[in-house]
Parts: sequence; structure tokens; C-alpha cells
Amino acid sequence: WAPDGKWMTYATQDDNYNSDIYIVPMDGTREPFNLSRHPDLDMDPKWSGDGERIAWVGRRDGEEADIYVVELAKATDEATARDEKMKEALEAMKGKKGKGKKEPKADSKEGPKEGPAKDQAEGAPTAASKDGASKEKTADKKDEGVKVQVDFDGIFDRVNRLRYADAFERGLIWCGDGSKLAFRGSIDGKDGFYGVEFPRPEKPERIADSPLSANRWLSDSKEFVGHKSGVPTTMSAKGKTESFGFEVRSKRDWREFRMIAFDQAWRAMRDRFYDEAYNNKDWYAIRSKYRPMAAQCLGAAEFTQLMNMMLGELNASHMGHRGNADPLPSLERQNEWTAQTYQLGLRYVQGGTGPGLVIESVIPGSPCSRARSLVSAGETLMAIDGAPVSPATDLEKLLTLDELRNMELTVKSAGGEERSVTVRPTFSVAGLLYDEWIEKTRAEVEELSMGKLGYLHIRGMNFPSFRQMEEDLYHAGAGKDGIIIDVRFNGGGSTTDHVLTALTQPVHAITQSRGSGEGYPQDRKIYASWNKPIVLMCNEHSFSNAEILAHAIKEIGRGRLVGMRTAGGVISTGSVRLIDGGTVRMPMRGWYLVGDGADMELNGCHPDVTFWNDPTWASPSGEDAQLSKAVEVLAEDVATEQAKGGVKLVPASHLRK
Repeated sequence: WAPDGKWMTYATQDDNYNSDIYIVPMDGTREPFNLSRHPDLDMDPKWSGDGERIAWVGRRDGEEADIYVVELAKATDEATARDEKMKEALEAMKGKKGKGKKEPKADSKEGPKEGPAKDQAEGAPTAASKDGASKEKTADKKDEGVKVQVDFDGIFDRVNRLRYADAFERGLIWCGDGSKLAFRGSIDGKDGFYGVEFPRPEKPERIADSPLSANRWLSDSKEFVGHKSGVPTTMSAKGKTESFGFEVRSKRDWREFRMIAFDQAWRAMRDRFYDEAYNNKDWYAIRSKYRPMAAQCLGAAEFTQLMNMMLGELNASHMGHRGNADPLPSLERQNEWTAQTYQLGLRYVQGGTGPGLVIESVIPGSPCSRARSLVSAGETLMAIDGAPVSPATDLEKLLTLDELRNMELTVKSAGGEERSVTVRPTFSVAGLLYDEWIEKTRAEVEELSMGKLGYLHIRGMNFPSFRQMEEDLYHAGAGKDGIIIDVRFNGGGSTTDHVLTALTQPVHAITQSRGSGEGYPQDRKIYASWNKPIVLMCNEHSFSNAEILAHAIKEIGRGRLVGMRTAGGVISTGSVRLIDGGTVRMPMRGWYLVGDGADMELNGCHPDVTFWNDPTWASPSGEDAQLSKAVEVLAEDVATEQAKGGVKLVPASHLRK
């Protein structure tokens, strides 16, 4: 609210989910006015105590956020430093008026005269009445409050940016009359709670290491109030804190508690689920079905199972309940440690008879692939820490340790010689298996295409994966006529539009320097780009944003899709926190095809060429038939594209012959 209560400022999203800052008069004399008007995130508007400014946080230049302040009145914006000094001098002079007059001495022998004074007419106010009138006038002036003036003409020119490099300012709070704006941010590489003075904001002054939670400013006591680690705390304008700890014994009725949490989750889904038809389910009947059992589920695991059963009735993706508070004791918490099973990075020949385990392969990058603890395929693992092993041995039992340590392996070479190998096992080889799969698949594409096609896999729709894709476009795509882009087993994220930008960059010109080949300056592009033919691979494990990418490639005709239909789970999701500390995921935004308007949820993307992989394909000796088909399809598309021929460059000198 504005200080005079006649205006309001707020942040809200448009249909494109872009948040902007608005101001609106409460008397309805004009429509809400977009104050930030920018295609990026603007949030957290705060009106200064004197009513002259509104500050907010706006994200610009990628992920950096800065403070924006608008001077609402032209006069305030045009005021110079000299004007400010003159104003301060006049205020100081007002305080000195009347100080030169002398008051009668207390020990004056002349007593008060009866009747009115000569210079005081009958009925004129006495000194006491004058004082009372003065107080009333002051009170009236105080009741009038601040008068807010908003000059819309030229208001965008009065928006100023307080920019501090490599910082993300947040948590704005005006102090008192608006002469100081406090915020959390990083200045000169030091994160903390800072303040900047107005009307001439310069370098911020550090107030404290961090602000209070639920921070508020009290003008009367001139201090911040909030809580620190859950304890009520005050903080002075200089950053000095004082806490007021207390203890309250509480008794919780877990039956009632679970009922409230159940109702919260049900109501949240009723009001915010993206499909108002609830996938043609009776959401009220579903509530009646499950609610009586909520009070019986005292444990967090039981309650979560019940909630997920209820949510599952909607048959939608991106849903689920996660519990928190639990009145039941946990045995695991009583343990100081738990044993961990480690990995050597060895694969063994199946069906052996022993003694020992014949090594089929060693995972690249694993402990047994290193020079100091090298074990090779074809050798036999005879023992682990002196314990003999065979096909019947439970290796997990031998590799489960109280703490990580070196282990002694007895290994027999193909020639029959035994040796001892000291190895330090690893917690997981999942990342190494992925890297091995990528290299194997890339080599297979190289062989099948006779070196003409490249391959890359997008592991997730996130920025680390996108940056890896940019690198792979140059690494795996170097000198290739086409590239296979694989989103199988991609669980989703949010970077489809970035991937599309790289794959659909308009080709509007060709550049060439003397003696060079044809190209285009890379530094003029948004991202590394690829405009040659592609094939996109997808399967039933391509999920969410990976499906959006598959739909998009098909909708715009960028390339053909090979594999199996995607999962059909496409909804944007948020979360709602419940009273017991649990959360429920909230599918709140649907995604629809631009061609026919069909919902992508429960409607997986059908590839142009459907091809099923035998379940054994993922084994070391398995065949990736989908990959072979993708190579075949892409080779056809490359041939079609090359048959069109290229453009012959004609220098200006040739045109002027």
C-alpha cells in the first residue's frame, strides 16, 4: 500500500507468465499501470514511507537481479543536491524561530495582574489555549498523513537502476520515511544486509551479515524486528541485535493435524489443478473416500501413501505428496552410522563354474581401470581381502564396509600367475556407466555411417546438459553431414527453448574471408548452432520437457523422430506446503500442441519411425536397434538435403564485370 492508503503496488504475471510491477488507484479512476514493462522477472515492489518512490527487484542480463527505483513525482526527480541542502537549511531555521525572546524570571517580584492584559482583547486565546490549538493543529496535520503524487507523464524515464556487479539483490525494506532502503545482496564479493541512502543513492553501507527473517522496520523505535533461527529478535540501524528467547510447551493432536493437512492438500488441488474437469473425476467424491482414513495415519510414511493414493485418482503426472513431521520413532536415527556397499568397477562372465570370477570387462574410469590398481579383462578375481570368491559368492557382502578403506584383491592372469592388487573402491559407478555408454554409442554411429554422422545425448533438460550439448555440436558434429540427437532416458527440465534456439537459428547470410571456407561468425550467434539435418531419438522413458522438445521438433518439421512414443507426462508443476511440514506437488500449467490444440499430458509424442528395442539391448553385448534405424533414417535425410545443392557465392567484383 501507498502511505496514504489511496494507491497500491503489486507484482503479477501475464498470460506468458512474465511478472511485472503495477500501480493502481483505489478509487478506480484508472486501470492498473504497468510500471516495469519488461520481458523478464520483476518482483517484490515496496513503497517508501514518504510516498515518493517505489523500489523493486528486476532480473536483467541473464540471471543477475538489481534494484529498480522510480521517482513518482517530477518535482522529486528534478530536485538537485543544492535543492536538498536548501530544504535542510530551511528546516533547521524553522526550529530556531522564537528562541531569542526572553521569558519572565521565576523570582520576579511583580505578581500577575488581575484582568486581561492591555494587548489582549477580551475573548482572545490565552497562552494555554494557544498551546492546545497548536497541538490540535499538529495532530490534524499528522492525521492528514503523506500525500502521494504520481505523475504518469514521463514516468519510465524516472526509473533508475541501482546496479551492483555479480549480485542478486533481494528482500527490500524501506526504513522510516524512505530515506534509506535496506536489502540483502553481495557487495564487493561479500554477502550481507546492506542499506543505501536516498535521494542520492551511492555505495551501500553494510548493516549486518544477514537480515532477520520476516524482517520489518519500526519507525517509532527505529529498528528492524523479525526472528533469527526462530527466535524473536530486534536489530538496530547499525546492525546490533537483541533476541528474546522463550519456551512454549505444546501438545499436538496428530489425528486432527493429519486431517488439517489432508484438507489443505485437497483444497489446493481443487483450486489450482490445471484441468478444471479434474481428468473427468469427481474430486469431492474422492475426498469423501479417503478423508476418514487420514486421522488413522499417524506416521509420515502411512500418511504419504494415503495422500498419493488419493492424488493418483486424478491420473496425472508431476504429482505426489512428501511427508515431514512424524510422531513415530525412527530406528535409523538411533544409529550413528550405516554400512555402505562399494564398487570395484568389474563385470564378470556369467555362467562360470569357478574357482574365482572371470572378468568380462572393466568400466573405464573405475578403481580397477587405474594404473596403480589395474585389472584387465580375461583375468580372474580369486579373492577379496583373503576371502575366496566364486559364482556363488555374495559379492555385496564382501564389498559392504563400515567405512571406506583400501582392499586387497587376489587376481590370476590369463597365464595362471597370481598377484595382489591394492584398490580403493568407489561409492558408485553410475556416472562412469553413462560415459561408457555415450562413447560406445558414438563409436557405433561412426562405424555405421562410415564417419559421416555424429551423435550426442541430452541427459537432462537443464543448463549443465545444454552446455554439454553446445560442446557436443562442435565435438561430435565436427565435419559431419548430420547428427543424431538422443533424448531417450531424459527425465525433463526446462531448456527446450534453448535447445531449439541452437537447432533452428535462421540462416540469413554466408560469410567468407579471403582464403577461408564458407561460414558465419560464431560470436554473432546466441548459442552454438546446427543447421544441418538431424534425427531425434526418443522412447517411453523420455519425460516432461524432453517430450516438449520431441513434440516441437515434429511440429516445426526440423527433423524426423525415431524410437518409441514418449511417456505422456507433460505438466508444469509447483508445490504447496502443508501444516505438518509436508508438501504436495501442484500440476498447475498445461501444455498444448500448437497445431491441433491437443493436451500433451497423457498424449506422448509418436515418432515418425516407431522402432522397438529388445530389452537385452542395454546389456554390454546387446544391440541398439533403434540407433541403427536412426542412422539409416538420417542418412536418407542427408542425401535428400545434399541433392538440393548449395549456393554459389558471387563477389561484388563479378557483378560489376
